[in-house]
Amino acid sequence: MAQDPGSDVLKALIRMKSKFLSSLMGRGRRPAACFVAAGLLCSGLALAQSGPPGGDGGRPPGPPPEAVAACSGKAAGAGCSFTGRQGESLSGQCETPPGGASSSSGTVLACRPANMPPPPGNR
Repeated sequence: MAQDPGSDVLKALIRMKSKFLSSLMGRGRRPAACFVAAGLLCSGLALAQSGPPGGDGGRPPGPPPEAVAACSGKAAGAGCSFTGRQGESLSGQCETPPGGASSSSGTVLACRPANMPPPPGNR
């Protein structure tokens, strides 16, 4: 019966892994290997706890500062325009962003572009 050529490759990989691990765990290197392993574990835990991208607890991030600045001194429902993140000109109306952000001067308004869909709670 012929031997599977994949098993030779697998055996070679196992030997290489064993040699690599024993070189890490060699005399005087054990603490370094422990620090490397602990570092990898901690970074993995930090990524797992950071949550999904895009904001706090899966909520989308707030409006860009340019949209907030476009409504500075304006009332809710007023027309507004600002330059978007990619340099495009956006126009719409001033609205309270989801989450109802506020500052020392009252409720914060942001320019909501006319072509933007409503926030998840207002559909």
